Amino acid sequence: MRVSSAEFIRNGKDRLVLLSAAEYQKLLARYRRVVLPNELSELDIEAIAASMVPDSYAHLDAEISNQ
Repeated sequence: MRVSSAEFIRNGKDRLVLLSAAEYQKLLARYRRVVLPNELSELDIEAIAASMVPDSYAHLDAEISNQ
């Protein structure tokens, strides 16, 4: 039997979770970091301003318009 994670509980609360290296890598791949607007550099702001949304997402424009 293969187990990818194990939980250790003490007094009814999770105390420790062991993950396989593969599961840990999956978590890292999904990790997202929050960046506050005042943390953006001028280069970041210019890159955002110059970016274009692909036409395949044009149908989402109705979500933010007053239509």
